[in-house]
Amino acid sequence: METIRKRQPLARAMPGLCDSSVPAADRQHPLIAQQTFYTLPLGLWKAAQSEIGRQHFDADDLALELRLSELCGDHTFQIGFRNGLPILFNRLRNSPLSSPKPDCDEWRQKSDVEWRACLRELSNRSSHFASMVRGYLGWLLTNPLFLDEHDRLFDKATQELPTISIPQMSEARCSGNQLPDGWERQSVETGNIAADFRDFCARWQLTEFAGPYLPKPIEVRISNPFAPNAGAPQFQLPATIAIDGKGLVRELISDCQRQSVGDHLREWLEIIGPDNQGRKSLYRYERIFELQHFGRILAVRHPAALAGNKERLRAAFAAFFKTSADSIRDDLRTVKARLSRGHCHAPAWLDVI
Repeated sequence: METIRKRQPLARAMPGLCDSSVPAADRQHPLIAQQTFYTLPLGLWKAAQSEIGRQHFDADDLALELRLSELCGDHTFQIGFRNGLPILFNRLRNSPLSSPKPDCDEWRQKSDVEWRACLRELSNRSSHFASMVRGYLGWLLTNPLFLDEHDRLFDKATQELPTISIPQMSEARCSGNQLPDGWERQSVETGNIAADFRDFCARWQLTEFAGPYLPKPIEVRISNPFAPNAGAPQFQLPATIAIDGKGLVRELISDCQRQSVGDHLREWLEIIGPDNQGRKSLYRYERIFELQHFGRILAVRHPAALAGNKERLRAAFAAFFKTSADSIRDDLRTVKARLSRGHCHAPAWLDVI
């Protein structure tokens, strides 16, 4: 097996970037030091305090939660901290593309209106695939087979690595066989935990992990149609992403996708298949992805505050997701039904909400 490493020291952060690490005063807190700490959006905290009551939460713990939540902003880019350093993950929350007009020759001659039209087109393309990725994550994280394999992998990792370490499959971010400047391949022994993570990611169509219960799926890769001299066109369509339309080409691509994965992914391929016209379950899985992530955090860190407050917590989720409490109940029923198929995985957090 080969891995890659950087030959040179990492460059310092660009001037002007904000430091979004945990403040020094909080770094030795037992929930932060040598730990993975996912945060909740301030909007969800507001809803939880309103429905459950601020007095039910430990005052010091809640103050810490709110301080760190504010550092992570809207959670479309940063979603928590590992040993006090930011965890970056861009699929937890949906967000439209927003960017200033590029300062290059091609765009200096064009108007702001043209740039906004360009952003809308890029957003339409990216949001379709982002929705599919988020739905796949919701399906994965309520799949008992995936969860059992995930837990065994992380249990092994904590025995072989420091508790905050997760092997990062950096090569998955590279185009083809090219490595960025300053990186080189390095032979490593097979059978180590990095190889286990690599094989697990390949089996479930992932690139790596942002943290426990936060896998990063392989995503669609396309060339930027608006970039001048972008080089050879690129296109990557993972098996977990469906394409719309009909016809022979669509059928051929669908056949190739089915042949490239094992039986453990057949259910997902049925959900996104061309014969599934409504794909309603896809959008439910998209919300379930967020619901199970935030629900697990609250149940693990604030069990006393949630005790006896199931209905109030569901109302808080409903307010945060801008849906009805009945929809949240249906989501939870879906999660419970899916997890009931497993023999080993019965998460305690699900009993709390």
